[in-house]
Amino acid sequence: MINEKKLTKYYNQIAEKLEQIIPIEWDKVVMYSEETGNTSSVSFYFYSEDCTEVCHSGNIPDKYNVNEDFFDSSIDELIDINKKLWSEFLISGQSTWCSLTFYLDSNWKFKVKYGYERNSEISRLEREIRWAYDELGIIPDDEYEKELLLEYLNEQGKTL
Repeated sequence: MINEKKLTKYYNQIAEKLEQIIPIEWDKVVMYSEETGNTSSVSFYFYSEDCTEVCHSGNIPDKYNVNEDFFDSSIDELIDINKKLWSEFLISGQSTWCSLTFYLDSNWKFKVKYGYERNSEISRLEREIRWAYDELGIIPDDEYEKELLLEYLNEQGKTL
């Protein structure tokens, strides 16, 4: 069994890193992370009074004039924290998760949701698009990404 103090330590590190990466005041952050032991990824969306719509982490360097090297190294550090959290599950003999959704509000209250199934038939981008739609109701602006979402919805017998 994983020690709750260890989990809390990682959750706090994730929250602190998100706080460092986001260059404006925010109300809520929702992070999506994938980990398999061999591959890792992380992205997040944040809500702020400064944004008219939800902001994606990948837009931070351009939208907020954040140094690309700083941003990339910060994302790498966030990935590393998630990888260490995933390793705690492995070391303790518990089932390892494939995806992690981390909700954080401006009062530093957080909620964590683990996913244990990974559709390896589709790309990481497609999994993130599906997650963003299912979890946050986000419809991509990019035409290719929107097409991927529409294919997914069609498979589900749904429409936009």
